[in-house]
Amino acid sequence: MKADVSRPLRIPAWVPKPVAAKARELSQCSPPMVSPALMHALLANKRMRWVWIELSKRQGDGYLHPARRLKGSGIDPQGFGMAALFAATITLMQDAAYRVSYENRKEAQTARDAYALTAQNLRTLARVLAELLPSNHRLYQRFQQANSEDVRKLNDAAGVLEQLAQEGQGAMLELPARDRGNALVRNITGGLVGVCRRIFSTPLYGSVAIIASVALESDISESTIRTWHPRG
Repeated sequence: MKADVSRPLRIPAWVPKPVAAKARELSQCSPPMVSPALMHALLANKRMRWVWIELSKRQGDGYLHPARRLKGSGIDPQGFGMAALFAATITLMQDAAYRVSYENRKEAQTARDAYALTAQNLRTLARVLAELLPSNHRLYQRFQQANSEDVRKLNDAAGVLEQLAQEGQGAMLELPARDRGNALVRNITGGLVGVCRRIFSTPLYGSVAIIASVALESDISESTIRTWHPRG
């Protein structure tokens, strides 16, 4: 995204009303929670019009890609679903910088092993600290009380590292063996595919390709996304 410069929120007439309402809601947060440049791109880029047209297509008495009835969807589940997809795109983009990501399988494996080893060392240290004095020692109870908080913190930290190790293991199953320099794009498109499956019960590869291309100021093909995130 280009440098964030505050600008009036101008919403084209072709943006669905529920999406426009969600954009206004997000833009009115104080302090601002959404990048103005990202908001402008997702609202004003003409490629996004195709996404909303696709999600508004009718089939019989319903929609071609009907949205599930989500909590709070009210009388317009389809509009609610489109607004949810819009909001989820912003969340995925803003959270991308804070999520652990790996460029290739070897990098994920190295991180997994490092996290697992450190977690093991922390748990060992916590156990040693807890068992430093025998239970029949006259100062045992006082020692346990004085160090119980440190033992808890060590075990909590170990738990966090073990979770990161599990994420590294999961990443190994998805990433290519070689570095292809597209971890961020894979992360964002994978998130969008997952969101579309949850809301519309289908990955919507074509829509995801457009949304990701607009959000990332790139040109990501539908075929690439299909290869990265096959139907499962």
